[in-house]
Amino acid sequence: MPIDSPVIKSFQALARQLQTCLVFGFAETAGSDVFNTAIFIDDHGNILGQHHKMLLAEGYRASWWDGHLTLNSDVFFDQYSNKQEEIENPVTIGIIVINAAKAQIYGGEFELDAIPFDGLTVAGTLGLLHTNYTSFLDPLNGTACGCFTGNKLSNSPDLQASLSLQYVHELPGLPDYEGFARIQAVNQSSSFADPNNTLAYEAEPLTTLNARVGITHANWGIYMWGNNLTNAFHLSGAVYELVTTVRAVNLPRTFGVELTLKN
Repeated sequence: MPIDSPVIKSFQALARQLQTCLVFGFAETAGSDVFNTAIFIDDHGNILGQHHKMLLAEGYRASWWDGHLTLNSDVFFDQYSNKQEEIENPVTIGIIVINAAKAQIYGGEFELDAIPFDGLTVAGTLGLLHTNYTSFLDPLNGTACGCFTGNKLSNSPDLQASLSLQYVHELPGLPDYEGFARIQAVNQSSSFADPNNTLAYEAEPLTTLNARVGITHANWGIYMWGNNLTNAFHLSGAVYELVTTVRAVNLPRTFGVELTLKN
């Protein structure tokens, strides 16, 4: 349906009547295009923002050797119109939400699982992503400089991957008790925290190593785990506050114990 359809107008009237904000999604027709649209209506019934997305995707799944090797994969192409983004306003020293005129994303996701022998599972994932703003003028600049156009979307690493080994086996001499061990490496490439791709706001590549061991029996299990075993230090996110830049920091090497119960 179009944005000015009677249905949308009825929601605007409802927002005014209830004096509340409404946020919802619908399939919007715009010319010859159809978008998955998210819309924001304020308590006065005004449409303050809309977010367009067109998604094309294709997947492939296969299994070999009686399920001992499986592959799940898909490729996708997303096209956005009026994509909402957060940028810094140096005048108010705060964050404002604006609509990027156009942006596109395309890439692929792949999952491969292998079972060399009973109890051992080797799993790998790979995500490849290309993003860019195809048209995004800087609203604070006052000119049609298009300084965000061509930049990468914020918080969008080009590559994300993981590799894990998991082994589950009945414990010798303890019927119905299973031992569990898992180790996983996770990697992601660099990304930017803002649409301007500010170098001071760049998140560097990060690889973490996590592990988990435990015992399960019937409806309970006890596990010991450790995350970021190499104690990798990583800065992510960024915002400028008065005279300094504030960054987020990842968790350091962390250990814990977990008890699970099932009904």
